[in-house]
Amino acid sequence: MWEADPQRFVENVQHFVATAHGHGVSVMPIPFDLCWFGCRNETVSAKSDGKCWYPSPQFSLADNKTWWTESGERYVDALVRALPAGTPGLALWDVVNEPESGGASHLPGEKKGPRWLFVEHFVKYFQTKTTTPATVGVASVDSLATIGGVVDVLTFHSYHSSWEQGLQ
Repeated sequence: MWEADPQRFVENVQHFVATAHGHGVSVMPIPFDLCWFGCRNETVSAKSDGKCWYPSPQFSLADNKTWWTESGERYVDALVRALPAGTPGLALWDVVNEPESGGASHLPGEKKGPRWLFVEHFVKYFQTKTTTPATVGVASVDSLATIGGVVDVLTFHSYHSSWEQGLQ
């Protein structure tokens, strides 16, 4: 959506954070999402429809280091300019949602598992651009050991029937 209309996208994100803050809620925006449900479509655009949860960026871009520096970093720069450290309502950046859900990376040298090189690159990039803490919402407690040395805050998603079970 950012590539389709960067100015509107940034304004919508700013409006969302300000509105949430106005209601006493702090947020952690998720710039990248490697989770997917329903379909795998490499022709995702602002006009895509249907009942799909598309990865963002699509996997071919997440596995393309040239895209990281030519487009991905410009996207991060725009977000950090729009929501600088200290923005009321901005708690932290959840840099990538559930990277394990995206499946295997096709990057040379990827040894840690699905797309961890992408995750580490963009967490570190955020950390060079802002003092707002960075996290990665992993889908499994087991992934905390992989990402723990990179993020500022550990977070994981629990799909248990209660939060107590998730902590166990």
